[in-house]
Amino acid sequence: MRILFSMQDDSRERKVVRLPYWNYAGSGYYFLTICCDARRRLLGRLEAGAVELSPIGRIALEELQRSFEIRSGWRLDSSVLMPNHLHCIVAIDKAAAQQQLGYSRQPGHREARSVSSFVSGFKSAVTSRARKLQGNPELKLWHRGFHEHVVRSEESLLALRQYQIDNPRAWELDRYNPGRNVSGPPDPLDAILAADVEIAG
Repeated sequence: MRILFSMQDDSRERKVVRLPYWNYAGSGYYFLTICCDARRRLLGRLEAGAVELSPIGRIALEELQRSFEIRSGWRLDSSVLMPNHLHCIVAIDKAAAQQQLGYSRQPGHREARSVSSFVSGFKSAVTSRARKLQGNPELKLWHRGFHEHVVRSEESLLALRQYQIDNPRAWELDRYNPGRNVSGPPDPLDAILAADVEIAG
C-alpha cells in the first residue's frame, strides 16, 4: 500500500467535509461528486444497465472533457455520468501545473486553479449552454455545493474507479437515486470512502 498524500493533522476527529490545511490546488487525486438541482434526472436515463445521456448530459460530458484541455497539470482520471449526478476522479500534478497558490485562509475565497474553481467553471459552462439549448435563462441545473474527497491510497483509487464502472448497473443502491429503498443495502461508495479515511488516519 502506498499513501497518496500525508498530513500531520488528524482529520478523523473533525466533522467538516474539507480536510483542514490541505491545499486543494495541490498535487493529488480528488474524487468529486456533482449533483443536479433537487436530484432531477437532467443528465440522462438508465437503459439496460447503461446511461443514455440527454442533450444536457452530452453537454456536461463535453464540458467535463474540455475543462482538462485548458488546465496544465490537470487530468481526468475517470468519470461516470448518472441520470442526476456525475462522479469523476481528478488528478493534479503540481510540478506540471507550475502554479502553486497555497491554502486559502480567507473565508469564502476560492483559489484559482483549485478544485473549487474547477467545479465552479464546469457548472457555469454547462449551465450557460443548457439554458441556450432549452431557451430558459432561469434554468437551475446544479445543486449549490459538491462533494470532494482526497484519495488517500492506491487501493482506494482502484476501488473508486471500479465503483464508477459499476455505478450504472447498481443504480438501485445509489445514494443519489430518489427512488432508492433506504432500508435496503447501503451504497458501496459509503464503505469505500470510510475505509479510505481509516487508511491514512
